[in-house]
Amino acid sequence: MRALIWVAVLFSTVSCAWLRGQNHGLPIVKHANGMREIYVVQTVEVVQNGTSQSSAKNSVDSLPQTQQFMTLTTIKDGQFLIVGVSALGQRLFSLQSVAGEVKVEKSDMLPDDVPLLQLLGFIQFVFWPEALQAAQYVEPWHLRKESGVRQLLYSKTAMVQANFSSESPQWNDTIALTYPNAGLTITIKPIEVKFL
Repeated sequence: MRALIWVAVLFSTVSCAWLRGQNHGLPIVKHANGMREIYVVQTVEVVQNGTSQSSAKNSVDSLPQTQQFMTLTTIKDGQFLIVGVSALGQRLFSLQSVAGEVKVEKSDMLPDDVPLLQLLGFIQFVFWPEALQAAQYVEPWHLRKESGVRQLLYSKTAMVQANFSSESPQWNDTIALTYPNAGLTITIKPIEVKFL
C-alpha cells in the first residue's frame, strides 16, 4: 500500500511541478498510427530528490526517494494499451487508445487526482516517433533530437531530457529521463520486447 501511495504522490508532484507557472503539460498522441506492432514489459524506477528545507545534514526528508513499478505496453493496429503494475503485481492503471480517444482506467487504490495522462505524455515523449509528436507541440515548445538524446524545450530551455543507450530511442533501450523542475530521474529498463 505504501508503494501505491508513493506512486500517487509522485505523479501528483510531477504534474504540479510541470504545470507550475506554465499552464501546460506534455501533449499526448491519441493513437499509434504507423508504429511497429510490439509487446513490451519494462521496469520503471523513479528517483525523486529530497526537497526538505530542513537544516539537519542527514535528515531523512532530504534523502532521495525511489520507487519501482512495471509497465506492459501493447501497440497493434495503430492503437496502444499501457498497463501499470505495482511491485506487488497489483494493476494500478491502464491507458488505451480507442476510436481516436484515450480511455483511462485507474485502480481504486490510486487517488482521483493522479495525472495518468501526464504519465502517458512522458511515455510517448520517450518512445513515440518524433514525427507523431511534433504536431502536438506549439511554440514556444519544441522537440530537439541529437544522437542518443531527445529534449523537450520551452523556448531554449530544456524541460525534459531522455538519454538512450542507442543513437535513437528503441523499445529495448535503457532510458534515463530527467525532469529537473520536479527533481526527478526516471530509468526505464526493458524486461521483454516482442515484435508482433
